[in-house]
Amino acid sequence: MAQKGKLRPTETRVTHELMVEENMSDSKGTPTKPPEIMIPTDRLKATHAETHGSLGLRSWGAPWCTAASDEDARPGYATRKANEYQDEPAVLSEKVALLASLIRKSRSCVVYSGAGISTSSGINDYATRASNSSAKADAPHLRSPFNASPTKSHRVLAALQKKGHLKYWIQQNHDGLPQKAGYPQHLLNEIHGAWYDPSNPVVPMSGELRQDLFQDLLEWEGKADLCLSLGTSMCGMNADRVAISAASKAKKGNALGLVIVGLQQTQYDGESQLRIFAKLDDVFDLLSQELNLELSEGVYIPDVGPAAYDSSVFEVPYNSDGEQVTGEKSILDLREDSRVKLTSGPHAGAFGEVVSRCREGHYRIRFNLLIKGKFRAPHQMKLGNWWVEAMVKGLVPNMPVVSVPRDDPGL
Repeated sequence: MAQKGKLRPTETRVTHELMVEENMSDSKGTPTKPPEIMIPTDRLKATHAETHGSLGLRSWGAPWCTAASDEDARPGYATRKANEYQDEPAVLSEKVALLASLIRKSRSCVVYSGAGISTSSGINDYATRASNSSAKADAPHLRSPFNASPTKSHRVLAALQKKGHLKYWIQQNHDGLPQKAGYPQHLLNEIHGAWYDPSNPVVPMSGELRQDLFQDLLEWEGKADLCLSLGTSMCGMNADRVAISAASKAKKGNALGLVIVGLQQTQYDGESQLRIFAKLDDVFDLLSQELNLELSEGVYIPDVGPAAYDSSVFEVPYNSDGEQVTGEKSILDLREDSRVKLTSGPHAGAFGEVVSRCREGHYRIRFNLLIKGKFRAPHQMKLGNWWVEAMVKGLVPNMPVVSVPRDDPGL
């Protein structure tokens, strides 16, 4: 998944003063040690393009460093230090207005998101290093990342798609939060694997991308006239090409370009057309106001009719192999103890049994996976309930799982 990358040397100097309140005491008048309140006193020192993008106004001031770190954001990759920066409110407002203008002009807007879009949901990322980071300041503590709810950013992006502004989403994360926010599965490429798609298990850092998903990524790399790079370090992953290509096309006058949003620097800031330093939820809160978007709330429920959804038995426009064939239909039975088979991915052909349905409506399926040689072992995976709507409506080219008879010899 990683590509070799070379860093152009840049100097980023960050200093802070520690301001403390003196003469503090407790309720009994006993002197206490004053808390150290970190006040940012230095701005990002970088080129105008690296600070604001090629479309940035010369009047905009550089962002302030709000959290300092001497550590690399992504050790071993084409990275920067894990310092965090934020634009001043007035500058941020003008940048979001420019972002809204680009989105209105775009005919093929694509999102490329990384772990930073989900940190405020309580899911940890790789790049946050600063002890006083604002990325996770208000994030809930989760018993499991599967319990995470969509962030404001996820919900605004779902609303952008519904309004016709967002055409496709390439998601590096595995968390299913776009779909939980109501974003349709068939317009999403979970390029690095998914927790809610048994046919697309998480790809290890040294692993290979699924070929059909990579071809899909290449197709949208060509189509995109505007790429929003959100919460990703862009430190050398193969999928980074979607963002890089958008910036390159813009320089030739063939696209609107690349917008990078995040707290930390990336190696491609100077290539962007617009660079926003801010928390993603703050940016998308402002953007939703600029574009007058209506956001969905609560838990996503597939649009397949309450009777079918409650019964977990669905008629789908696919043949018994999970392929779309004109005029053919089959039954997908996801009731408890029903048998299914994976149709694609590294475990294609593996058989499984529906174990239960979780509170959110997703299906727990225990597959008998080939681990090494001829050795098989049981492994429980989840099928997101949004797949039901995609399959019932025939929105995806292939079903990830199909039903099989109980007496199938492969079981």
